[in-house]
Amino acid sequence: MVLFVGIFSYNLEQFLFWKRLEDFWLWTIFQTLAISMMLIWPLRKAKKVTKILIGIGTLILFYVLFAFIDESMLTGPGDRFVLSDPLSFLYYFLYNGFVFCPILLYFPFYLFGVVIGEILYEKSLNNETKIPDSEFSKKISLPIILLGCILIIISVFIPTDIFLINTLSWVVYSLGADLVLFFVLYIIEQSKYFKFKRSYRFFYYFSYYSLSAYLIQHFLFYAVYNRFTPLIGFLVSFLILFLFYVFLRIMHAKVGLYFSLKAQIARFSTYLSEKIIKQEIVKD
Repeated sequence: MVLFVGIFSYNLEQFLFWKRLEDFWLWTIFQTLAISMMLIWPLRKAKKVTKILIGIGTLILFYVLFAFIDESMLTGPGDRFVLSDPLSFLYYFLYNGFVFCPILLYFPFYLFGVVIGEILYEKSLNNETKIPDSEFSKKISLPIILLGCILIIISVFIPTDIFLINTLSWVVYSLGADLVLFFVLYIIEQSKYFKFKRSYRFFYYFSYYSLSAYLIQHFLFYAVYNRFTPLIGFLVSFLILFLFYVFLRIMHAKVGLYFSLKAQIARFSTYLSEKIIKQEIVKD
């Protein structure tokens, strides 16, 4: 479902813009997410250490193969591959649109996220295996935050541009920043010293309809691209953001979860999971 949405939304848009049939296979977020969900299935019972090692190995493989990309293999916007020989087909399959979300680079993040989710479930959410919040912070949150800080420091010394997407320093920095930010916020959420009573509905709508909004904004891009001065563009951005908020709020009131692509994916995933579990129970 996610793959279908990705190919027939953004990839189709790129095909119509660049007039290249090859752009039907681009590593956009939807395609990468869909393939990652497929790849994670055989690893669902693997140990956490195994998943982490596979993630690290995949990152290494990405940069090893990436080092052999030659300018003569590229065309179009600069990240599209010319299909001329078997090697180009391999790179086309793994890297076409590599400034977006190539699978070898982003699947490890998906794997690491799964590991974090498993840790949270086992140690903080599952009543049978959970540990006290204070112990969770000392034994899990703080060490992971320390690891994230170390990764951020290491990224500064890697001789690539930390602000250029998909470079090694960018990946190391992003991974470290994600770990630090997530667990700092998690500690704050679990802390008894911070009580949030205010409603953050503005952010709620953008979170709930994030994938839907992501699709819509791609079509808006061509409507506003290079049409305004920086100052006017800045003001127009706020106007669009406000209109987005109003639109999403109306959709939430009228159709609710049916407009949320993320919610539909969750429902479909739950349905498949329950069906698979029932089949496994019957077999046993």
